[in-house]
Formats: sequence, C-alpha cells, structure tokens
Amino acid sequence: MRRPAEQQTSLTHGEPDDPCWTVESERLLIRAVDSLHDEGDIDDRRWGAAKEFDERLLDLVLLCGWCHTISFVARVTRLPNEPGTRTSPI
Repeated sequence: MRRPAEQQTSLTHGEPDDPCWTVESERLLIRAVDSLHDEGDIDDRRWGAAKEFDERLLDLVLLCGWCHTISFVARVTRLPNEPGTRTSPI
C-alpha cells in the first residue's frame, strides 16, 4: 500500500530504510540522490547497486544537478515562493 504523506515526510526527514519504502529500487534511488546531495558523488558500490537503472542513472545525475542549479538561483535572487506552495525545511 502506498503512503504518499509518509513518503514525503521521509524524503525530507527520514531515510531510505523507513517502512514507507517497500520497493528496493526506490530505496536505491533515494540512496543515490542522498549521496549526490551530501557528497556530490555516487560511489562505486552505490553505482553498481543502481545498475538496474541503466542509462537513467545518468539522467538522475543530470536532474539532481539541474535542481541544485535552480535552487541556487532561486535562493540568491530571493525569489519568493508561489502562493500555496509547500516548502521543505531543508
């Protein structure tokens, strides 16, 4: 059973081993994104574990980089949130 509210909370305050994540490929994806965010890299062990994503793993790296770029621009320009937009504390 999917639990979107619990998963949203887990993404900002939890970890891939939280009970709301029941699909191993989702846990691998979260670990890869966390690694990119925290270390700016995906180590060989995680890269090998995520090989099931094939070329989509490179897409993930590019998407994470693009999201950081947008975040940097929005932050330094003090761009206000759109009305009704939920914010993340991170």
